[in-house]
Amino acid sequence: PWPVPLRPLPMPTEAELCIPVPKEVHDEQVAALKDSRRAALEAGSLMNRVVYDSVHFVPVSRCRVPGGGLLFESRFESGNLRRAIHVQRTVSEDGSAVDEYDLLLNWDHGTRGHTQWYLFAVSGAEAGRTYRFNIINFCKAQSLYRQGMRPLVYSTRAAAEHGEGWRHSSKP
Repeated sequence: PWPVPLRPLPMPTEAELCIPVPKEVHDEQVAALKDSRRAALEAGSLMNRVVYDSVHFVPVSRCRVPGGGLLFESRFESGNLRRAIHVQRTVSEDGSAVDEYDLLLNWDHGTRGHTQWYLFAVSGAEAGRTYRFNIINFCKAQSLYRQGMRPLVYSTRAAAEHGEGWRHSSKP
């Protein structure tokens, strides 16, 4: 029958770890991250600016994005981006600009905090610049991304100019 009656999810009996790793590996990763962030802070490239929040802050155009970052949007059917944070702007070893963003996704419906997919739009990317997206709460120990799967991307410009549709990104 429609509508299907909603049943409450049972309370968890114990904490669920996102990705179980040995303590020494975890400590090494945390130390490396702290060193990287400290170096970025000292170099003046650490930003930590919220550039999108689907509930509290949605810029209407790229000129309204703090610091001139990318324009994000996910307020459409199946969009699940909750917040985008422009973490840092650096220069890579080959001299190209790199912008890094931390992304937080809304949890999948009907789960106890799991997120297994993502859908959002980004505009304002510049040619020759690298953009790195870190999906912070994408917690799945057996993810296919760990085995080399690449995300699907769609470019309206590539579709209009070359007839391209959805394609796998060039980098995992």
